[in-house]
Amino acid sequence: MNPFRWLMLAVAWLWRKPLLWWVRARVVPDPPESILGDAMERPVCYVLPVRSWADRVVVESVVRSRGLPLPYLTRQRLPTPERAAVLFLPALTRTSGAQPSELESLIDAALGSGDYDVQLIPVSVYWGRDPGRETSLLKILFTDSDQAGWLRKFFIVLANGRNTLVSFSKPVSFSEFMVEQPDRPTGLVKLARILRLHFSRNRSAVLGPSRSNRYAVVRSLKHHPSVRTAIDQAVSEGGGSRDEVLATVQRYGEEIAADYTLAAVRFMEVVLDWLWKRTFDGLSVFNVEAAREAAHDGGVVYLPSHRSHFDYLLVSYLLYKQGLAPPHIAAGINMNFWPVGGLLRRCGAFYLRRKFRGNKLYGAVFRAYVDALVARGTPISFYPEGGRSRTGRLRRPMMGMLSMTIESALRNPDKPVKLVPVFLGYDRIMEVNSYFSELRGQKAKRESAAKLLKAGRSLKRKYGRPYIAFGEPLDVLEHVKAARPDWQAIDWSADERPDWWAGYVSQLGHEIMRRINGTAVVSPVALTAVSLLASPQRTMPADELSERLSAYIALLQRAPYGPNLQIPETDGGLLLERAERIAGLQRVEHPWGDLILAQDKEAVLLTYYRNSIQHLFALPSLIANFFSARALRKRAEVIAGSRALYPILRDEWFLWDQEQNLTHAIERQIDAMVEGGMLIAEEDSLRRPDPSQDGYGHLNGLMRVMRETLERYAMTLVLLAERRDVVTLERAAFEAECVLMAERMAVLTGRNAPEFFDPVLFRGHVNTLISMKVLQMKQGEGSVEWLSVEQAIEPLSVQALGLLGPEIAQTVQHLTGRRRRSFTSSD
Repeated sequence: MNPFRWLMLAVAWLWRKPLLWWVRARVVPDPPESILGDAMERPVCYVLPVRSWADRVVVESVVRSRGLPLPYLTRQRLPTPERAAVLFLPALTRTSGAQPSELESLIDAALGSGDYDVQLIPVSVYWGRDPGRETSLLKILFTDSDQAGWLRKFFIVLANGRNTLVSFSKPVSFSEFMVEQPDRPTGLVKLARILRLHFSRNRSAVLGPSRSNRYAVVRSLKHHPSVRTAIDQAVSEGGGSRDEVLATVQRYGEEIAADYTLAAVRFMEVVLDWLWKRTFDGLSVFNVEAAREAAHDGGVVYLPSHRSHFDYLLVSYLLYKQGLAPPHIAAGINMNFWPVGGLLRRCGAFYLRRKFRGNKLYGAVFRAYVDALVARGTPISFYPEGGRSRTGRLRRPMMGMLSMTIESALRNPDKPVKLVPVFLGYDRIMEVNSYFSELRGQKAKRESAAKLLKAGRSLKRKYGRPYIAFGEPLDVLEHVKAARPDWQAIDWSADERPDWWAGYVSQLGHEIMRRINGTAVVSPVALTAVSLLASPQRTMPADELSERLSAYIALLQRAPYGPNLQIPETDGGLLLERAERIAGLQRVEHPWGDLILAQDKEAVLLTYYRNSIQHLFALPSLIANFFSARALRKRAEVIAGSRALYPILRDEWFLWDQEQNLTHAIERQIDAMVEGGMLIAEEDSLRRPDPSQDGYGHLNGLMRVMRETLERYAMTLVLLAERRDVVTLERAAFEAECVLMAERMAVLTGRNAPEFFDPVLFRGHVNTLISMKVLQMKQGEGSVEWLSVEQAIEPLSVQALGLLGPEIAQTVQHLTGRRRRSFTSSD
């Protein structure tokens, strides 16, 4: 070895400890073994994208601290499960003439040793998380770069060493890869190309695209084709001179556009680290690899459920902590108040007016901004529900933002975009009291600094855990191609849309909601709420409640709602212990065993958390209700009845649209209930367990899970059946009548659940009946809608009424009968 190389090694050795003292490295995924799997049992070779002594030292430190095989430079020595090799991407190709590369030398040695395989693990080291601005002098010195020399690398490490990220990727089996290649040189070239592409995509997923100057982006919006058209139209319609309209466009752009800065993100990271520790017992994250793979493949749009103001912060925070670029978030303009608005804008929020129908200029500017984000591959996040759920269940999807995003993806087909559904749930949220006040008619208060300070008082208590789960991504182009193969024949730059567009976006929106529900997390408070609220007087013996929680968990495991369902805890006793502490349940001591009680206020609050996972029990509860009035049913009768009523449940609760496999799903659910002792199979019949058996109580609990929903259906269906002799019904008046009847029903049955008479649910129910051809709707003058009732209402109403117990069924019939007599006499 020449003296210069000895000198460089000595300098490197001297600087090793100061470097490791300065660097604070975060590892993703954590632990890395979560994606490495059994690769660690075989020889390992770490592959780094660039030749960098600092990168290698940091990786070596990380693998040593995690107990992974330590790396060393190959020099034709084969790695073992205990000692790994390390290679830099430039070593994957020949550096000169006939001189073999390090990888070629390794391959020759491996091929000569017979049956030998090595796992290639790509590892990236990111010094800082700033993608840099497209035009910035500071980027030259302080932003991480693959082409940095030793002096520039020194400044990069100095500036960003405290915010270093080490990213491990899934291993590639060398032998499996090479066996598919025609020869060794071709295989090496292809392997180098694949790894180079991987590192490039991984960098984009972690850092995001280079940041454009905000003012340049805003100025560029007026050149977008749709904005130019809107400007011309505004000028021609007398909306002012061209300069005035251009000034309006500039003002709209400044109102909308984000101003992402890494300094603000780092500041918020510190603030949120403190806030979460003070507010929560921890954060539970599931299936983040789905988000990582989607971000690695191209542009990604996160679509979370919306239940709390914390949602804005949690999604970006968790993605950043997981080593992914935080998304630009579409936030309501109501959030743009001092001092929150400016801070959120610098963390990636862009603001959207709640209503801008009729303001074509604003709509064009906003669409142009979304176009710019999609074209650059910037990750985006918005809430398909539009606003926060006041009941805990998913709201009907709002199509405006979704339509804009899909249009932008179709205008930029070379930029693949994936939609990632995200389930957000909480053990407890601080806004739940105000939600129920709003459901009772109180006007929602506008967000303000004063309201923020008032909310700060709520931080004195713990709120359990938030649960964030990433669902199955949906590729936009593939989905559009499958639904409309002729989509490329349409000019997506024009303002006009094809006739099928609104229907397609609506179907896609409902598919997104189903995928969000499909990745639900069964939290302790939510499952306890499902069980306790389904018991008489909202009281159960502690041991029975614990057994029921375990039984329901076992039911979900035997017949999972979907492949992405998350069940963090399976022990009923531990679930109850945690829920009791967080939800404020009362424990009443008794010589025969303690009782768990949800008092009036707490019982109302529990409905919110129950609703977040109630859809998981929709099908088993529907099946259970066939045994509410009769102890014995034919299996075929239960299957046929469930098939008839499932579409109504499906549309309200965003259940899986499994029309082709519905019978199989029902049979699987019945088998799971039989295995759990909740039903007893007798030849071609099913029987309810005896009251002395544990399964009897579990079955009764399942009946009550969806009882309120089925009562609403029965009221609506029976009322419609009573009105079949009326030619047409005014839709708004009929829905208002349903709400009044539900309010009266709630008082008569002692219910204190505001969502029982939520007008939105009845409107959605009417929409479902229209889609099922049970109702026909006609547009009258102005915006008045008229309904006509079809003959198919009769069997549906009989089936729905038959699922209720005798007392409730009599109450429903009594109420609808009185309304019919009142309606007839008024005519």
